[in-house]
Amino acid sequence: LKSIEQHKKSRFSWLWAILIFFSVLAGIAWLGFFLFNPQSNFSDNEITLEIKTPAETVAGSHNTFTIHYTNNLSTPLASVNLFIKYPDNFSYIKSSPEPIDKEHREWSLGSLPAKSSGDVTLEGVLWGNKDETATLRAFLNYRPANFNADFQKVGSAEIKFIQSPLEISFTGPETTHIGDIAAYTVTIKNPTTEPME
Repeated sequence: LKSIEQHKKSRFSWLWAILIFFSVLAGIAWLGFFLFNPQSNFSDNEITLEIKTPAETVAGSHNTFTIHYTNNLSTPLASVNLFIKYPDNFSYIKSSPEPIDKEHREWSLGSLPAKSSGDVTLEGVLWGNKDETATLRAFLNYRPANFNADFQKVGSAEIKFIQSPLEISFTGPETTHIGDIAAYTVTIKNPTTEPME
């Protein structure tokens, strides 16, 4: 019986030794993964998205917008996709490169090499009232080459209307007598270079 008990104890001690050994190995493996895995060096701050627009515009005038995106990481980006949310009353004219959808809101930009950048140039007409502000928003979706997950960068820009689409003035006598005929003139002016329908 003593030899059986000693045999059981030695077997359990070997089992504990094996478990402890593999636990230490697993701990070392996880530590190495977090210390040396290049994915742990990823920072969303290394991806930038900027919308260059005029700070002010005349409603109804032709404007150019540039969406500039940069990859400052040491690894390339895959599946780069740009989506733009236009302000209300925006009229699309053209862009470079061309969008992939009929609504002219989405661009498939492919891959973006490390330490590189790109631009999407957009032309359109903004409509609004004087002193109002229009907001243009852009969403850059991407996947780092050493990740199996998608990320998104968001950018926005505001444009203020400093002038309405049409100017209107009203002139005529400030006073008149009962029964007299008075003439008043309403003048409507289009200050833009575009025709107003």
